[in-house]
Amino acid sequence: MAGIRNHLAAARCTNFPMIHSLIGALLLAVTPVSKVDRLRTKVIFSETANLTYQLDVMSGMLPHVTSADFAALWTKEFLKSAEDRRFVKQWSDLEHRYDKSIPLDVPDMPMERPYSYVSLFERIRMAGLRSTSTDDFLNQVSLLVQPRDEIQYATVLRHFEQPFHEWWQREAAGQGRTFAGGLRRLMTEKRIQDRMEQFRKFYGPDLPANYEAPFSLIYRPGLAKAPTSGQQLDGISVVEFLPKEKPERRIDVILHEFCHFLYRSRTDAATEKFQQRFVDTGDSVARPAFNLLNEGFATALGNGIIGRQMRTQQEWDAFVSRPLSLYNDPYIDRAGKQLLVLVDDWLPKGKTLDSPEFASAYLSAMKHEFGAELTAPSLYLNEAYLYIDQRIGQEFSGELRRELHISGAYTSVSDRVTAETVGDFAQQPNLSAVFVIPPDQIDALVSTGVIDVADATTIRRAKKPALFGRRRGATAYTFVILAESASEAKPALKNLALAKSMFMGVYQP
Repeated sequence: MAGIRNHLAAARCTNFPMIHSLIGALLLAVTPVSKVDRLRTKVIFSETANLTYQLDVMSGMLPHVTSADFAALWTKEFLKSAEDRRFVKQWSDLEHRYDKSIPLDVPDMPMERPYSYVSLFERIRMAGLRSTSTDDFLNQVSLLVQPRDEIQYATVLRHFEQPFHEWWQREAAGQGRTFAGGLRRLMTEKRIQDRMEQFRKFYGPDLPANYEAPFSLIYRPGLAKAPTSGQQLDGISVVEFLPKEKPERRIDVILHEFCHFLYRSRTDAATEKFQQRFVDTGDSVARPAFNLLNEGFATALGNGIIGRQMRTQQEWDAFVSRPLSLYNDPYIDRAGKQLLVLVDDWLPKGKTLDSPEFASAYLSAMKHEFGAELTAPSLYLNEAYLYIDQRIGQEFSGELRRELHISGAYTSVSDRVTAETVGDFAQQPNLSAVFVIPPDQIDALVSTGVIDVADATTIRRAKKPALFGRRRGATAYTFVILAESASEAKPALKNLALAKSMFMGVYQP
């Protein structure tokens, strides 16, 4: 059975003959002079990291990244022949081959399961994002892939090394070193160090003394207008920056990603107790409000607290008053701005996520900002399970995530619905979900327990493209988009993204 499953986030040992590397890197470790336990940071600006990142974008492996800018660069510089395109396809095939995850045993959680898997694809990505050269990347990736595939990875990188290096030296290296050096200096400033420690106390992560957090910087060429992207993988923050951009205008996004890392690093016991406080409120909007929490606080602390420090009061007032100024999603932008009021009160008092009154204070802030809008379907899908039929296409999963502003997802792309392909859905009853299928998969949804017979009858009677909703549990919903192709599914996806309140049955605009 054909299928792809993936989830949302070093050693050296190889006898493989190393290739001569033309790729240089700048690794800047920032270590405070004080011997007191403080978080340390490592800023990575590497040619190899940027090449592997761009190959993943061009291979369609990073659906959260708007590809227009990199596509314009590759069309201009690197895709000159059918052979060039064949090597990009080879990279894509390799990454898809290892797009597999190993689930780990974790306790059941009241609201959502914590990070509980090891993704081979993410580990390969991390090897690239940390590597200082092609040799370094191959040393790391040799522990993750079969020897024959290691050779294929090397072949692709060899093919693009020279043209990429020439472009890198001509355009990216100088500006990138300036940016990375400025960021290094900025990250050592006491005002930033103090804020990072304040954030650590607020989140309460389980980290060893003097933990060193890596940040990998990605140079965006600026050839096409598109929003920049950031992501937190398992222990490494990835941040894009634009030509001539100043670190002072990017450190808010950098520390936004760092906040996600702190939140993910909490213990299972602390996470379970934290989530249970939301359940204990008995509030009907606890789940959609909770789904805004991770991004909302990263926005309030990183883009808000840090962004404000980088501007004059007049600049900040003008900036924060604009819609989508803190985050390019209307719900998260509004949540972050409302939560900035809360953290301005809580941080000086030393209050944390684990304060007994946190859940009620947070829910009160979200109700004040959103009111009835907290029942919008998209708010139940901030963290979600996604199933896309292979005939609809892998690329549609990226479009779905962008339209619904999904920040974390368990995604399955397959040629048919089976108990195996919907395993993550079945194991997480508190997780809302979207299934995008053609009509011949309706019966499979019934047999796997996704919908019941009555639901199937209703969906069959609907005119394609159809959008159907059903309650999955007290805090979760399942949505089905019925369509034969990605183009046919788009109107139904748009309706789901724009719906202002929850609906059951076939959606009627």
